[in-house]
Amino acid sequence: MLVDSNFMKIAFPQNIFSSFISFKLVRNHNIVFMPSALIIKNINNDEVDAGIIPSFDLIGNSKIFVSKKFGIAFDGNLSNAYLYFVPGKHEVKSIYLRGDITKNEVLSKILLKEKYNFEPEFILDSGDLNFEDKNYLISGRENYDYQISKNGISFADHVAEFIEFPYVNFIFASKDSEFIKTIDKELNFIDDSFEKNTDEIFNGTNFNSNLRQVYKDNLNSVYFDITENENMGLIELLRLPYYHGIIQDIIEPNFVE
Repeated sequence: MLVDSNFMKIAFPQNIFSSFISFKLVRNHNIVFMPSALIIKNINNDEVDAGIIPSFDLIGNSKIFVSKKFGIAFDGNLSNAYLYFVPGKHEVKSIYLRGDITKNEVLSKILLKEKYNFEPEFILDSGDLNFEDKNYLISGRENYDYQISKNGISFADHVAEFIEFPYVNFIFASKDSEFIKTIDKELNFIDDSFEKNTDEIFNGTNFNSNLRQVYKDNLNSVYFDITENENMGLIELLRLPYYHGIIQDIIEPNFVE
């Protein structure tokens, strides 16, 4: 099948970090936003040419091509998901999952068991929030209203500390390696462009001044350029479900050179 990598339909998750990358591609391609968990399905069904997928969606899709140069990785306070624990409670029996939940949040089962010796029940939740009585793991945009006022704990920071590498949360993927090569080429020097367009990107959000400042102060903990260090982190991350008996085979990313 002939492909035109000069114009692509590229799917992005519905979060602020996607905006930091998509602005670099929007002039030349059709950018669409959708729930993170649907992106790999749209790639496999040829509804989109490429997308930036949750890294654990490589489980069951190990032949798909992925970029070794660009994605969304974290190593600090900023995160796409935050944990919220009931104040004053020292036992966690259940955690309610909200927002843009993906396979990556399976990591919470591993982390909480290894770090805190908790094995809580995980419950999908869309009801009224109750931070006084319920523990939450919230992924995506819903955090913007709560990560400061409710003392959200960076999920990404916990993962990075656990694997001792940056946490590669999202990675560019496609069924065609030529699409990945084009994305890699067009995203060169993204850090320079990002610094020049930071205010414009934030102006497109509904962030209040306090939240905007928190993001600006911590943007050095988010990486869009994926180096060998992040690639090693992704490899280590994908091995965790195997080591903990969740899957039967080790997954290796199919990097495009």
